[in-house]
Amino acid sequence: MTPKVFRALAKQGSLDCLVHLNCKTKRGESKALYAFLSACPKLLSLEVDIRDRHEHGPVIHGDEDGAFPPISVTTVPLLKSIQGPRAAIETFMQGRPIERICLTGMWSLDKFYNVLSRISKTTSIIFTLVLQFHFGSKVLSKVSQTTASLKKLRLHLSISNIKDNTGEILPIPNDTAPKIANDTVYGPKSNFLEPENVHALYLTYLHMIAIGTVKLPDGLEQLELKTRLDWIPKKQSIYPQLTDKNSDSEESGKRYTLETARSIFDALSSLYPQMTCVLVVNEEMAVGYGKQYHYHSLAWRRNRLGIWTCINYPEEVQKKRPLNEEYCFNL
Repeated sequence: MTPKVFRALAKQGSLDCLVHLNCKTKRGESKALYAFLSACPKLLSLEVDIRDRHEHGPVIHGDEDGAFPPISVTTVPLLKSIQGPRAAIETFMQGRPIERICLTGMWSLDKFYNVLSRISKTTSIIFTLVLQFHFGSKVLSKVSQTTASLKKLRLHLSISNIKDNTGEILPIPNDTAPKIANDTVYGPKSNFLEPENVHALYLTYLHMIAIGTVKLPDGLEQLELKTRLDWIPKKQSIYPQLTDKNSDSEESGKRYTLETARSIFDALSSLYPQMTCVLVVNEEMAVGYGKQYHYHSLAWRRNRLGIWTCINYPEEVQKKRPLNEEYCFNL
């Protein structure tokens, strides 16, 4: 919206019916935006982006200082959810009952830590945190320290999350506690979680959580990982030393057996007793010009008996297929 539109809407009087707002603004236009927000007393959710001086320019995440100056706590006093760049998060957290934060970009750890330090200035408890940027174990460690009440955490997972500073895959020791069962590469094919390129990345990350390499908030109930489920190209493996040379597939990578997956989720249940759901959502990936995206999602859920069940939802945008029993299995 342009400042002219914001000012025109603000003159219409109180907009009590508006509870969700998604808008894009430019730096230097906060005055018009704030005037409009002052007319939205019932607003519960705000999603805002900063764009450069070109109408269709890229979203600006780096240079945000001053884009959202302080605003009266009497403006949008009921706000529960805020999504946007760091500057917007810092401004709208203060003095409002924020329960959900979605940070859309971050270029400095110090500035991210500053965001976390301001969480105490909300009048509610943060239950949901979404980080839409690449992160390391230090980031999650800080999140765990400052958001003990967190129930839902959504992360963007990439291959960089399981690599060290040299670009090498982080080794996963076999003698760590809790004990994780070892995979047998040349075991029966039916014992492996397949397709292996779907399970490799996210299970490696869950493996790191299970052995304590990555720390999550103690009371976490749901972990959502947004990633590419078909990320391994042909003839490439993140664990070439574990590639099954007898396999017909050239996409072996890190192969996890049902036994090892069971060990990992048992460890998660022990470390995070309130965790009952791990969602793995596929990022949108273009197949080609004029073609639709493919979406896949995996839902790992723990029932009252402590048994984890995986449901794989294959979905095409133009043609939804019903859930097939072959995509559901228990550990």
